[in-house]
Amino acid sequence: MLHFDDLKISDLAELKVIFKESFDDEANIHINSQDGPAGYEDGSLLRDYVLDDAIISKKILKDNKIIGCYAIEKDFNYYQLQLLFIDPQYKDAGIGIKVWKHIEESYNRAKKWYVEVYEFSERNKHFYIDKCGFHFVRDMICSNGRKKLVLMKEMDCSDDR
Repeated sequence: MLHFDDLKISDLAELKVIFKESFDDEANIHINSQDGPAGYEDGSLLRDYVLDDAIISKKILKDNKIIGCYAIEKDFNYYQLQLLFIDPQYKDAGIGIKVWKHIEESYNRAKKWYVEVYEFSERNKHFYIDKCGFHFVRDMICSNGRKKLVLMKEMDCSDDR
């Protein structure tokens, strides 16, 4: 069973290993390289999310074991999924979609969601577009020279979320 709890500084040592493995696994599949966002390799990006009061950071637990994390930034009625990663040993087990459903339910006031994914990441594009209902908005070039896609999902607010 999955559950979610606030990310704390004391979680960083364990999570930074999972974070790096997750990004390396994805990059190895698609570009035969290890590559992730700046600060993924040493845990500084995770630490920045924990320390930033504007970011909601949660650890993902399965049977009381940390298996991943997500981070959200909200701005009025739109939310940016800054980060979502799961330990590669749990991939293809339906956990990602369960996490996304939890996020939608927990932050049900969002009218729009945004997420950025590397263009090379076919699995992430499939997950967000085909499984979660996002669509392409635009692309951008990152400081590392790689192209990212900005995806958006508009929420049905007919029930007065």
